[in-house]
Amino acid sequence: LLFILISMYHELMSSILLLIAILIFAYMTFWFAVSIILKRNDVADLAWGLGFVMIAIALSATHPSENHLNLISLLVSIWGIRLATHIYHRLKKTTEDRRYLAWRLDWGKYFLIRSYLQVYLLQGLFMFLISLSIILSIIFFLIFFNYIINNSFFSFTSSYRY
Repeated sequence: LLFILISMYHELMSSILLLIAILIFAYMTFWFAVSIILKRNDVADLAWGLGFVMIAIALSATHPSENHLNLISLLVSIWGIRLATHIYHRLKKTTEDRRYLAWRLDWGKYFLIRSYLQVYLLQGLFMFLISLSIILSIIFFLIFFNYIINNSFFSFTSSYRY
């Protein structure tokens, strides 16, 4: 029984982790392109909150009928949209954040590659690591609770004759 649960966990975990990693990579690459167009690396701050919304929606799409998953996704999305809205209003009022401006000057001709690696992909890595708590809670529920519900109580009551 434990072996079956562990193998189910491993299979589901690896496919979801790969999906989220690919999504984050593409997402942060998109925001890097936006930063080049706008000539502002501080859009990475805006991308941060919205990235968690993207992850929540992607996880919800993997199992749309799971109510607990939809609740977790809703709560994460509310937080991410609130954060992104706050940062968006801050970005509208100012020029590029002084941290990013200092890096732009310090990095010189290596600015593009270093900002891609040290700002966008690094934030993507942190986003992935932080989202692991969401992913693990979802996988734990999907495998362990569904297995327990489907193979213990209900299987007992369905075989019991009145």
